[in-house]
Amino acid sequence: LAAPFFVAVAYFAGWIGLQWPDGVAPQIWFWSLIGYPVCEELIFRGVLQRELLRYAIFSSSWMGVSLANLTTSVVFASVHVIWFANPSKAVVLLPSLIIGHVYERAGGLKSAIAVHGWYNLVGFCWFWA
Repeated sequence: LAAPFFVAVAYFAGWIGLQWPDGVAPQIWFWSLIGYPVCEELIFRGVLQRELLRYAIFSSSWMGVSLANLTTSVVFASVHVIWFANPSKAVVLLPSLIIGHVYERAGGLKSAIAVHGWYNLVGFCWFWA
């Protein structure tokens, strides 16, 4: 799960060279694999989901998904739709539910950040393959 972090560190340390797809700057990779996952998970899991879990009603779950996770994921997907002005960005709802579940099961942000980075890496590889 830590692969995106280690790839970014190895690249920026000069240990490996990567071929970037035409028109894609290395900064985009850094932000997508490390920067955005850290920032987004700090806000959505570290603040919103954590605070919602303090209330009994949001701690209740259905099929392993807490109401806190569902609420956080809907907000997360909505922000993506609004930010990118593209309804197809709502597709992040499912990965957000998975990341939220990982956050609750692991009890911390590190796992959520790692899964988020891994998801972004897989998305990049699939998109530019």
